[in-house]
Amino acid sequence: MTDEEKQFLQLVAAPALKSECNYHVPACISIAQAILKSGWGKSQLFRVFHNPFGIKYAHRQGLASFPYGEKVSLPTTEFSNGAAHAEMGEFQCFETLSQAFNAHAILLSLQRYRPALAVAGDWRKFAQAVMMCGYSTDRPPLCQVIGCRHYAEKLIDLVEEFHLDDPAVLRTLAGTPDLASSNLKSEMANG
Repeated sequence: MTDEEKQFLQLVAAPALKSECNYHVPACISIAQAILKSGWGKSQLFRVFHNPFGIKYAHRQGLASFPYGEKVSLPTTEFSNGAAHAEMGEFQCFETLSQAFNAHAILLSLQRYRPALAVAGDWRKFAQAVMMCGYSTDRPPLCQVIGCRHYAEKLIDLVEEFHLDDPAVLRTLAGTPDLASSNLKSEMANG
């Protein structure tokens, strides 16, 4: 893991864990989605506007109960009929990463993603279900056309590579190493 990757994971681990606790969206998948969409935090949308997921401003209609900030227009790449094309997109601005993770979880709580939430206890099945519910244009039929790994595979690879499914790893990244190490010491003393 590079220093940049570690810094990014340290920024997103706590809001992802809190979001998982409140909305039952697996933190490991939320983090993997943030990695993919923000390019490990390098995107302007992440750095300036606290939006690691590329949440579009138009999605705020599904999030009526959530307070929002302004919108920003930025260039984006969209896919249609197997072809990528550049366009300007209107994206939601957030004041904090916690707001963005909450909004992301609320979006995934909408009717469209209910099949994914039904399998949220299994993060691999959740990744597959979110993709099949239409979260990303990077889905199997498109990938068969353009020859890429599909979205769920990318999420699963990231979770496995960085051990994001390990609660102790996430707690440590979230800045609670004392909790993680004291739990480990307690387990060792009792074990």
